[in-house]
Amino acid sequence: MIPYTESTLIHLMADFYDEINFNVNLFNVYELFGQNWFTSEATHLFCTALFFICDELEKWFVSSDPDADNIDRFKVYMDHEPNGTPTRSLLHYA
Repeated sequence: MIPYTESTLIHLMADFYDEINFNVNLFNVYELFGQNWFTSEATHLFCTALFFICDELEKWFVSSDPDADNIDRFKVYMDHEPNGTPTRSLLHYA
């Protein structure tokens, strides 16, 4: 695991590393949150209608330290979401 990370997602993945790795291989899931029509439209509709839930989910991926987080840059990143990531990368960080 990455020392001193505040990411809830990384902590959860580290705690359940073996289970996640087993299921990734069992179900051949090699990418999460890949961009396609459905995920783009679903994300837009969901976060427009239930913005408070998206705000809470956002806290799983960023810290609350203004010195570590560039809020302006984060908005640019979020404009490109959903954006897939390889499951191997997530397991590596865990």
